[in-house]
Amino acid sequence: MSATKAFYQFSEAYQYLKTDILAVLEKFNEQGTTLFDSRNTIKTFDIGGHSFNIKSFRPPHFINKVVYRFFRKSKARRSFENAQYLIEKGFGSPEPVAFMEQFDPVGLKKSFYISKQLKNVFEMKAVIHNPQFAEREYLIQLYTRFHFQLQQAGILFLDNTQGNTLFEKTETGYRLYLVDLNRMKTGVTLSIKERIQNFATLTRDEWIMQQVAKEYANLLGIDANTLSAMLINASKVVFKKRDLKKKWKQRLKNNREK
Repeated sequence: MSATKAFYQFSEAYQYLKTDILAVLEKFNEQGTTLFDSRNTIKTFDIGGHSFNIKSFRPPHFINKVVYRFFRKSKARRSFENAQYLIEKGFGSPEPVAFMEQFDPVGLKKSFYISKQLKNVFEMKAVIHNPQFAEREYLIQLYTRFHFQLQQAGILFLDNTQGNTLFEKTETGYRLYLVDLNRMKTGVTLSIKERIQNFATLTRDEWIMQQVAKEYANLLGIDANTLSAMLINASKVVFKKRDLKKKWKQRLKNNREK
């Protein structure tokens, strides 16, 4: 690669594929099957009989290039280490394979996170947007228990959005996984307000928020009506801010096009 310097780390189980994976990263832009392409790009690649998910993070702006070089771990490295941590603690996450960072003379130029591709999974998003989804209420309960258990373990998953909790149906039930792991805190003690706020980014759908609050109140042993009111209010605040942000972005875009 053209970067002045590169650093990478592989999980022990995939060291034998290091050369093959690094070769794929050389041709990331030209090869692979694209799953997502916006700020970041996610592609799948078949390497050595395995299907891997490779996330290419958007190159950071000038200040963050320096920050990620000297003061803070890159998003790719945090994703890799957070996945390892979750699995060590007994939580589901796609198996971490490797991360790779490229540096130019200023700082971080590019970074990649590689994980094992999951098969036959669906996002919480599908449950939220389909009122006829099979076992919908039960899946909302499972989602709530899963994130309650994370919080009880001192883990705060900051990107708790519709697409970042996955379900896999197994012969014995469901297994849940977290993805998009670069923003996560560990070893934290959370207040009720912080716990509730962590669910507020899920949806503005009040019925779903009521189901989450009902299950969460049962787990905590507190009043469900009070918790439901707190959660719905927190959700309204979050999505009102998002709506305003979208509105201002559209207004700026329209002004530029005039």
